[in-house]
Formats: sequence, structure tokens, C-alpha cells
Amino acid sequence: MKILIIGGTNFIGPPLIRQLIAMGHEVSVFHRGKTTTNLPPDVHEILGVVYPG
Repeated sequence: MKILIIGGTNFIGPPLIRQLIAMGHEVSVFHRGKTTTNLPPDVHEILGVVYPG
């Protein structure tokens, strides 16, 4: 199954992503890119645009 996670780079995100990958799912993560984390190499990262405020 293809799964999109919004956020996912902090708190419960990384363990959840690793579990989904282990279960055979195709995982994409949409995030702002402000938090760095070690995601599995087969996770597709989608970076959102942060507008200066």
C-alpha cells in the first residue's frame, strides 16, 4: 500500500515509518525540512515550501 505521512520527522514519526516499511508499505513523507532525522533510504521525502514571514 502507498502511504503518505504529513510531518513524520519527529516524535512518533520515525518509528512509525520504520514499522510501515518493515510491513512492506511504500512510504512518502511530506515535511518542511526543518527537522533532520535518519529515515530509511527507501522513503520518498517531499519538502514543502516555507515562505518567509
